[in-house]
Amino acid sequence: MNNDTSENLQLQSSPSFSNGIAGFAVDPKLGFVAVLAEKYRQTDESVTQRAVYAVVAPSDTVRVSSPEALCMVQLSGGLDLGAGVFPPNALALAAVEETVSNASADEKQALAEKLRSRLTLRRVDVVLNEDYINDLSDNEKDSVTSPSAIRRKKIDETSEKLMNAVKNVPDLADSTINNVIHAMNIHANSDGEIKKDEFIKILETLRKMKNNVKPSKIKFVLSMSELQENGFREIQVSSPIFEALALSMRYKIDISISEDCLSSFSVANESLDSNNVLKRFPEYRPIEDLRDEARVMDGFIPTQFFKQKNLDNDEKM
Repeated sequence: MNNDTSENLQLQSSPSFSNGIAGFAVDPKLGFVAVLAEKYRQTDESVTQRAVYAVVAPSDTVRVSSPEALCMVQLSGGLDLGAGVFPPNALALAAVEETVSNASADEKQALAEKLRSRLTLRRVDVVLNEDYINDLSDNEKDSVTSPSAIRRKKIDETSEKLMNAVKNVPDLADSTINNVIHAMNIHANSDGEIKKDEFIKILETLRKMKNNVKPSKIKFVLSMSELQENGFREIQVSSPIFEALALSMRYKIDISISEDCLSSFSVANESLDSNNVLKRFPEYRPIEDLRDEARVMDGFIPTQFFKQKNLDNDEKM
């Protein structure tokens, strides 16, 4: 696709929306975001599709570069490469993390492998995050009210070790020990321990702190079924944004957005729909474009968001 075609795309006033994941955008304040649209109501062609957005990678404010964002765009083009951030057994791991406690990481991996063939993703729902608070500092206060002395001691003892782990995450290498302890206070369990789920949440919080991103108004709930000898067991899991979106794309499950979510974006100047998406996110790209380009372009993944920019040589991908 040449530059003229790209410019014409950007000038469209009302791009069509796919149900669920409509497209992606790079935003200078939010980072890499997914635009999620409500189900199109064919009974009334004049109805504008409403949408919400979810921040996938807060660090990608200039270009698509994080593993999560790259994986998203790969998946939109039908390329499921089993990346490190999105392994083949991701769905089973999510179920194991929800249903199994007091197991080591290796034990959970083994359980997930046994579970994979019996597990089916049924629904991906976007609901209003009941824990959402407009101001992050208020969120922190609510999360760490009167922590026990044992919990505080455990966090203090393990903060340096966690700090070393965080420094190995490329986009968080410059995190401070104070920020790490801050995030640990929010997400450590009641005993002050940090396990896989807590660690993932700590990384998300550090990214939000680094990029001054407010907590998400929405959260994702996965509904899955496990085939057992006597029937099916239903499992519901609250999922991180990236994991939920990636799983919906891997298993081709439409995302359902609650009315509360859609309504919450209609206030505070955050209303998003098929008519104003390009005004809100000028570098918005419909998922259909990325899917088509994946078939004909090798290496399209990060470049399609920056066709109109004249980058210096040292900025070119």
